[in-house]
Amino acid sequence: MSKYENKSKKGYAKLELLIDYSIKLNDMRKLILSLFLGLMLTGCDKDDDNHSCYDSSLVHNDACTADCPGFLGCDGKTYCNSCEAARLGIGPA
Repeated sequence: MSKYENKSKKGYAKLELLIDYSIKLNDMRKLILSLFLGLMLTGCDKDDDNHSCYDSSLVHNDACTADCPGFLGCDGKTYCNSCEAARLGIGPA
């Protein structure tokens, strides 16, 4: 076997590894995409979680102050202040 044939075989082996890696990478991308889509489709629904908590009469687009003492909303989450929570329709706990 000549040195050129040996290099050629090594080149094909590397090419086969790259192709195999590329196929595995594409499979991994498909898996991640399908997991992401599954989470998006079966994720939490805001209306179901906060149905008794959400109050559309609180929602506003006014500017809120930058102070951030912390505000516990009726949904159990902590917001920067009551104004920020109200913008999302969340009242006090």
